Amino acid sequence: MRIPILQQKRPPEIFVHVFLATALLFLWGVSNVSAKPRPMSPPWPSFGLLQREGFDEPYGFTTNQVIEPAIWLESWSGWALNRQGKVVEPWVVPMVISNSFSVEPERGAIRFWYRPDFSSGAGPGQTATLLELVTGKGKTEVVWWTLDVSPDGNAIQLLCQAESGPTTCLSAEVKWEAGTWHLLTLGFTPTNSALFVDDQLAAVGEGMATVPKEVAPLTSLIVGSSYSGTQPAQGQIEELCVFSGRKKIQQVMGNVFGLSVNWEIGIYYASLSKIAALGPISDEEITARQERAAKIKAERAALGLDDDGGGGVQMLRLVGGTSECFTNSRLYITNTVAVFSTNTGWTVQFDVQGTNSPADIFTTTNLLGNNITNSQWIWLERGPSCSTYQYTNQSSSQSFFILGTMLDSDGDGLTDAYEKLVSKTNPNNPDTDGDGLSDGWEISHGMNPLIDESAQSGARLNYTYDGAGWLGTVSGAQNGTVGSDAEGNVLQVSQ
Repeated sequence: MRIPILQQKRPPEIFVHVFLATALLFLWGVSNVSAKPRPMSPPWPSFGLLQREGFDEPYGFTTNQVIEPAIWLESWSGWALNRQGKVVEPWVVPMVISNSFSVEPERGAIRFWYRPDFSSGAGPGQTATLLELVTGKGKTEVVWWTLDVSPDGNAIQLLCQAESGPTTCLSAEVKWEAGTWHLLTLGFTPTNSALFVDDQLAAVGEGMATVPKEVAPLTSLIVGSSYSGTQPAQGQIEELCVFSGRKKIQQVMGNVFGLSVNWEIGIYYASLSKIAALGPISDEEITARQERAAKIKAERAALGLDDDGGGGVQMLRLVGGTSECFTNSRLYITNTVAVFSTNTGWTVQFDVQGTNSPADIFTTTNLLGNNITNSQWIWLERGPSCSTYQYTNQSSSQSFFILGTMLDSDGDGLTDAYEKLVSKTNPNNPDTDGDGLSDGWEISHGMNPLIDESAQSGARLNYTYDGAGWLGTVSGAQNGTVGSDAEGNVLQVSQ
């Protein structure tokens, strides 16, 4: 395919997005919004990743800086790029940054999430530009290709420049509902192109021209609009990633576009689509979380467990409910993902399925012997099934997780799973040490359910009487001296 012809257009005033974001701040206070950004999703491990843009610049703002809603909106992974209206300030990702490619010039892929504000059929009313690769210098502009949505919202098409002008390299029908997030992945080489919608291959098409290295420093990827800021995407864009297929490891692995279709599209979509569907954190969700936390705290208080007793409460995060719920089987963990971040270390995320009852979650970093009960486990939390859980700051070597049901065979207030994994008491004996106190009561009062304190002189109260039979001293768990008169009335107690 030949290099596209030059198009004469008035050069717009665009800047690299880092500077643009700073220029649009006003030091008049923080915007007042009801939704709150959901915590940023951990980076997804990828061999061919060149550039990741999460649009999370507001996290670096000072408290008196306004977050301009015309650019950023609260999202399911921090902040999303807002592309609404007739004209927007272009969001620019340079092809070359510090003499290194951040956008692949020859063969690779671009993956991002898109939330249209329109439904298919009604459409945006005009072409909605999702991505545009353009070279600009002075009054000259070269549009290499454009990925956009049709005015009726029924199709996505990739327009490539040829000698005769724009030509459709590929096209795919879509059926979207307004306000729903979709994963879009565009793969390209000089000989072919492909478009994935969510986790499905939607279309294949012609190859795309290679950007010559001489003009690469003048070339940029425009996100969510045209080069001039017109024809915005009429929606939100989130978690944009650029991949390179020129690396030898990708060629050896058969990843034509620089990413694994199974891992970096299929599993990636399955893992994050449920979170994306939640959107930002609403006031109702915050209230529900507070109520859930209060309930868990009350349950722990009933067992006499303080916040430190669970061993790891500070790292838990119940993400939310799963899109599907399976309750007709035993408890199980599924959709497990572990990723590393320099800020939060190892993060483990998984779904809990299999019952209508709550589940206890336990963890350990070491397995001993041939039975899981040989290891010392830590109780993390109790939460609902059909939910997604995420734990940060995990061990850099290994971590193991297991679920426990609410079964309490001996009725001592401790589940069988807790007794086998944590307290190491007998789940079929409510008083393991035989001291007349139930295992649950002892744990709730800071005692050891494996030791009969009444048989330990240092763990009980020992009383000493004088010759007349009056109490004289107390020793053991608490020491003191009692002073009495001739009739045995207590005059003084010293400790």
